[in-house]
Formats: sequence, C-alpha cells, structure tokens
Amino acid sequence: MAYLEILCAIMAILLAFCYFSTSAFGFWKNRRIPGQKPVFFFGNSSVSVQGVSGIQKRADVRAVHEKIMSDSCSKRSGTTQGRQEPLSAQIINLDPERWRPLRAHLHPLFSVAKIKSMFDLVLECADQLEKCVDQLVARDEPIDCSEISAKFTTDVIASCVFGIGANSMSDESSEFRRIGKLICDLKEFENVARLRMRLYVRKLYELLGYVVPEKRFTAFFTRIVLDAMKYRKNHNIYRPDFIQMLMELKEHPEKMGDNKLTDSLLVAQVFGFFVAGFETSSTTMTNAHYELALNPNIQDKLRQKINEYFAKHNGEFKYENMKEMKYFDKVYKETLRKYPPIGLLPRRSICPYTFRNTKLTIPKRLML
Repeated sequence: MAYLEILCAIMAILLAFCYFSTSAFGFWKNRRIPGQKPVFFFGNSSVSVQGVSGIQKRADVRAVHEKIMSDSCSKRSGTTQGRQEPLSAQIINLDPERWRPLRAHLHPLFSVAKIKSMFDLVLECADQLEKCVDQLVARDEPIDCSEISAKFTTDVIASCVFGIGANSMSDESSEFRRIGKLICDLKEFENVARLRMRLYVRKLYELLGYVVPEKRFTAFFTRIVLDAMKYRKNHNIYRPDFIQMLMELKEHPEKMGDNKLTDSLLVAQVFGFFVAGFETSSTTMTNAHYELALNPNIQDKLRQKINEYFAKHNGEFKYENMKEMKYFDKVYKETLRKYPPIGLLPRRSICPYTFRNTKLTIPKRLML
C-alpha cells in the first residue's frame, strides 16, 4: 500500500510539472498571433538548450514601441534577487519607485560634458592598446581580436568608472580581466545553472539562493568600490567618474526619497555599468574587425578616411572633432545593425492592456 501511495505521489508531481511546463503554450495562438511552435518546458524562449531564437518574429514595430517606450502600463521586467544575487539590484532591474530617482542622479554621467571630461582617460587606454598590438605584431603570431578588444574596454571601464588602472593589456594576471571573463562565460557551470534556474524555476532559485548565494563577484566588486570611496574621502581626491557620482549621492541620501540607499545598491550600479560597458563595446569592436576583414575594400577606405582625419588635425584626436569621422560612424552603426549586442528588451505589464486599433489584450504581469 505504501508503494502505491508513493507511486501516486510521483505521478501527481510529474503531471503538475507537465502542466506547469505547457500551460502557457497556447497563449499567443489563442490570440491569433503567429509564432514558433513551443518546445516542452522551454516554450519558445530565445535562451533554450537548442540555442534557437524563438520569440515572436512578426511584430508591428509601432505597437512594440507603443507598449515598451510610450505607455505607462509597462515596467522593466528585470527582478532583483536580494540575498541570492546582491549585484542584481542594477538600475535596469529596479522597480519604478527606485529606478526614477536613481536614474535622475546617474543620467548626468552620460552628458556631453561628462563624457568629454573622461575622453583623455580613454585616449590613455588607446595608447596602451596601440603598444600592445605592436608587440603582438612583432611576434608574428595570430591576434585574438576578441580578447584584445575585451582587454581594452576593461581598462577603459576600470579607469572611467573605478578610477584605477586595470592594466589588462600589460598584465596577463589582471584581476579585472579574470572577473570579466568569468562573468560572461556561458560555458561556466555555475553561470549556466543560475541562468537556467532564474529563467525557468525562479521560485526554487529564490529558495536555494539563501543556501548558496552568489559570492564570486559580490566580494570583489564590494571591496573595490567601498575601498575606492574610502580612499578618496580620506585623501580628499576628486575624479570625474562614476564612483564620484555615487559618493555624492551617498552623502545626500535624501535625494532618493523614501528609498534606502545601501552600499549593496551602490555596488550593484557599478557592477552593472562594468558588465554593460566592457562586454557590449568589446563585442561590437570584434564584430567590426570581422566585417572589415571580410570586406577589404571598406577596410581600405576606412583607413584612408582615418588618415585624412589625422592629417587635417595634426595627428591629434580630440573629442570635439569626432563628428567629422562620418565614415567611421557608418561602419560601426552597420555593425550594430547586423550584430546588436542586446538581443532582448523585456517588459512586464502592470495592468491589463489592449493595443490600439486592435482586439489584442494582454493580462496583468505578462512579460513581453
């Protein structure tokens, strides 16, 4: 009798699992929206075991813009994992109540004046990149453009955000580069396991997070950020970078309204800036190198345009004159069009919503 009860319990669990895995498969079909046929458990998620991109491909661009950008009935669908992943409390994952005041005080970082003030820091890293490439060419060995690009952007972000030299291009054992590799390594077991659980069994992941919290990156970034803040404050040092803006915000927590401004929240913003800055930029650089290698005529023309620019400005590269490099701008924009570094822009509805001029209604809390 006991065996029969155990067998019935196992069957009940399996049936519940099957229902959970397939209950939403007919959502878009019932609303007469065409799309790929869902796969068991994974549905048509773009992040699947098969690596198939399956999110609805037929979309009205105006309707998408209306829902994601213009309408107040949607919010960012990112979630913060609290104790499981303290660094997940990045600005793109915050709820509107915390996102708005934080964005208002971080937005000046991307102003023309602020970027211009950090331009010399970028040029210093570019000089190191040139020396590094010259050394590799002298060895007459194949050059890994992806790795070189990642080292360069890592040094730029470390300088502009943390105010320290990562020395990724000259130091093979650079801690910043090691951490950057580990963060973006989708073959690393813990990264894959956490990603799958976060996507498909979020409730279970939230429970397990209290037992096995993320510690690989949290300790490193917390130490770097808090030590940098403490050192600058004690030695009265000012730098026009991201850390400085967070220090000013920390000294005036009333700017965040009723939201509590913790060290963990500040470190999470730096972590998000680091990952978004170095990975997307290095990927775009790598893809641009690849396309230029496939199209030597465009490569030759781009080189000619760059040489003409330097000849015109006496070999100097200034922020004010960058807009003159129009062909260079076109090359990178075409690279971004062919290889967008951000494949998904998820949003979650916060109320039932009917798209304009249609009969399509989506329920509350649906993630798009």
